Amino acid sequence: MREHNVTVGHRQRRARIQSSLEAYRNNPLALIRMWEKTCGPGTTKGYTATLLSMHPELKTRKVLDAQDRVRQAAPLTAVKRARPITPSEFRLLLTRAPRQVGLTSIMMLLSASRHMDLLRVVKYQHFIHGIVMLQWANFKSDRYGERAVAKFIAIPHQYLQHLRRLELATYQEVYRELKKISPTLSVHSIRRTAATHLAEAGFSNAEILTLTGHTPTADPHLAVRRYIDPSPNQPESQLQIRMSRTLARIFGLQ
Repeated sequence: MREHNVTVGHRQRRARIQSSLEAYRNNPLALIRMWEKTCGPGTTKGYTATLLSMHPELKTRKVLDAQDRVRQAAPLTAVKRARPITPSEFRLLLTRAPRQVGLTSIMMLLSASRHMDLLRVVKYQHFIHGIVMLQWANFKSDRYGERAVAKFIAIPHQYLQHLRRLELATYQEVYRELKKISPTLSVHSIRRTAATHLAEAGFSNAEILTLTGHTPTADPHLAVRRYIDPSPNQPESQLQIRMSRTLARIFGLQ
C-alpha cells in the first residue's frame, strides 16, 4: 500500500507553511495577515485552508473569522492565467504609481520573480556596470537538497541609485496600481510578461527558466548546479544579465 498520495510540491508547500507558522510564533492570525499582504487572494485562501487542515487545533473563532474574510476576498471561480502587461501599460504604471511600487515592479520584471520571492531576498549585492545579484537564503528542496539561489540582473542606471534604500511595496499596493491601469491585470502579469517577451525575443525555454527560477524539466542538471557558488562570471549568470537587459530595452527603461 502506498504510504501517502502527496506530491513533492505539496510536501514543500506544507513544509513552508509549517516553517512560517513557527517563525510567527504559532500565531495563525498574524500569519494570515502576512499572506494577505504578500500573496494573491486565491493563494492566501489555499494557504489558510492548508494551515488549518494541518493544525485543526488552531480553529478558534477569530481564526475562522479570518478564514471567512479570506474566502470572501478570493475569486468564486477559477482564475484564468494572468494577462501579460504590455510595454506601454508598464510605462504608464511607472508614471502613475508611487515610486516604491514602480521600483518593485521593475525588480519583478527584470528578474521575472514573484512578489513573494523578492521578499525572500536577503541582500542586494552590486557589481560594476549596473549588474546586481539578488541573493536568496539557502533553499531546501526535496528533489535537490539544500542549495544557494541567486539571480544576476542588469538594472538601468537611472534606477540603480534607488536600489540601496529600496523597500518593496506590498502585494496589495502593486495590485491596486495595476488595477487602475486595467482590471484584467494582476501582480503575476509582470512575471508572466517577462517570460512572454523573452520568448518573443528568441530565448529558448531552458534559458528563460534560468531567470524565472522554475525547475527545467528538460535539463534537470541545470537546477542542480545552479548557483552553488554564485558568481557573475558563470554562464547562467551572463545569460540572466543578457535577458534582463533585453527586457529593459523592450520596456523602454534604458
